[in-house]
Amino acid sequence: MNALPRYNYPPPPDPTRRKTVRRRPRRNPHQAIVLENGFKLGVNCLLSVIALSALVKLVPYNLAQQAKLKEIRVEVSEVEGRVDRLQAELNRQFDPQQAMSVMQEESIRVDPRQRQIVWLTPTNSVAQTSPEISPSSPDSGAVQPLQEANAADANAADGRSARPSDPAFYPPIPH
Repeated sequence: MNALPRYNYPPPPDPTRRKTVRRRPRRNPHQAIVLENGFKLGVNCLLSVIALSALVKLVPYNLAQQAKLKEIRVEVSEVEGRVDRLQAELNRQFDPQQAMSVMQEESIRVDPRQRQIVWLTPTNSVAQTSPEISPSSPDSGAVQPLQEANAADANAADGRSARPSDPAFYPPIPH
């Protein structure tokens, strides 16, 4: 039964004997504080570099966004002017006091109480055939319808119609 060696336990400590603890002598007593502060400084420098690189990337983006915003504001002001103009026109369209003038502008019909004036460009044949009478002449009223008839005939010969239903017959109405 001696196959297993017997284990000898250490003797119990002597109560009268003091334990001696060996301490390693420290080379630099503030080395832990220096390491901690160095680590903090390194982390803060790394964070500063990251923040600066983010700012360098964001500044051009911010400038581009401000330019786009300025363009949009200009477009909005243009559209607001157009909306105001269209709103005024819409109010005018539905104004009962201006209904006659709006109807006259939108259609080719003319108020029967209005006198129609037709501007004709003189052609060489009309200018040569019409007699010239001074405005002080007493017959000037009789020659006027003749000149209008000659001008209407000349325009009809050119292929243009002088009918009152033709939209080209009426001068444009100023707004």
